[in-house]
Amino acid sequence: MWDEARHIEIVAKAVEDELGGELGYGPWSLLWWWMQNDPDPLKRLTVTNSWAEANLMQTLREWRQEATARGYTRIAELSDYLQADERTHVMLGTDWIRELTMDDPEHLAELVSWGRNAIDKMNAFWADSGKPRDDPSEVQFTFLKAGQKETPAPA
Repeated sequence: MWDEARHIEIVAKAVEDELGGELGYGPWSLLWWWMQNDPDPLKRLTVTNSWAEANLMQTLREWRQEATARGYTRIAELSDYLQADERTHVMLGTDWIRELTMDDPEHLAELVSWGRNAIDKMNAFWADSGKPRDDPSEVQFTFLKAGQKETPAPA
């Protein structure tokens, strides 16, 4: 949580100092609050670390490239810094989920199902943005093997 609080502070400061913007509220639904308060910590890691932060790494790469191209050196440096943090978060979530479900394929399957349902709800919240909605069955979590869409059937 310390990293996440620091990330907000870094981005807010950069937006204010480097871009002349003001910090405001983004379009976050209560869904994110619901997910982050689930009693199963692995469910929280499923969506946050193993999906959202994995996707955020690409966004931060694009920010870094655009900032560099436009001469915003500080924004490029901060994007690189945040991307490195997110990589660590993704790896931690991936490792913990794999380790703690290694002998529990039913729990792993539950995490995938729960995560895809949560992502579908998020997509529905932002449906009016004009962005095409992802098919929840196609969502890839970092703790699944490359290309693995489904979890193995319980033995």
